[in-house]
Amino acid sequence: MKKSVRLQRFMICAGAFFLICAFFLFPVTGPAFRESRKPSFAPEDKKSEEEQKEETPEILSSYDLGYAGTLEGKTVIISLFADSQYLRWTREEEEKTLPVLASAISYLTEEAQKAGKEVSFIYDWREEEDLFYTARVFFPFDEEGKFIDYLDLRTQSWVKHKVSYDDLLAEYEADNILMIIYFPDEDRSYAVCYDGEDIPEETMIMFKNANAATYAHEMLHLFGAHDLYEDGGYPEEYLQYVKKTYPKEVMLTVKERDLLKITKIISPITAYHIGWREDLPELEEYPLWER
Repeated sequence: MKKSVRLQRFMICAGAFFLICAFFLFPVTGPAFRESRKPSFAPEDKKSEEEQKEETPEILSSYDLGYAGTLEGKTVIISLFADSQYLRWTREEEEKTLPVLASAISYLTEEAQKAGKEVSFIYDWREEEDLFYTARVFFPFDEEGKFIDYLDLRTQSWVKHKVSYDDLLAEYEADNILMIIYFPDEDRSYAVCYDGEDIPEETMIMFKNANAATYAHEMLHLFGAHDLYEDGGYPEEYLQYVKKTYPKEVMLTVKERDLLKITKIISPITAYHIGWREDLPELEEYPLWER
């Protein structure tokens, strides 16, 4: 009996030893442990045009779409000031946005004249009371990942129940109309463009720290301009060309020392995207910029 027990213990220990050795000598390579590998390319290797096309996301344009179609003629700008649960606009703060907007409009007007285009804007809600609206939101501005979703729903509701783009277009005999939604917090402003989906009533979401160049940048989006900085959707060689050729392009950077002063330019690329010119020589080498 004792001899049999000793033999069983020996066999158990030997088996365990064998399993441990096998584990270290022959690692597991099942799905849970297999290393994921991606093909690497040598520096001189180039991807085919088809591969590059598949990797480059489609960049949709809002040019000649929605209520802000082409940046020509008369444009009406509606202002809606949205309060939150914790932050509210004062009358003084609301009025401080007008000089910044006016500076952006002056800049766009001058740039249009250089391109041989005539533009005018109706925006001063102190004189035109039907261009001024207020609202309140009950979701936090800083809720990561959900703010834009919540805001999209609220914007659609405001456009539907608070404002009639068609009525204002008729009243002012205008060619374009857009809405600026102001928030009393500091964050990154952005444009909600119409590219054939969702609602055609286009808006700009502006935070209180925005400078005049940012206003111009976002407004140009509504009329078809594309982001020309990193993360704008274009391949690296496109971005490098803009940085080298048009370093002061307003769709590349909005950094300014002065809140009201704009030193940026509208390059031929952006002028082409918003319809201020019909051709773009760079298209032969950079076809993704086609309008």
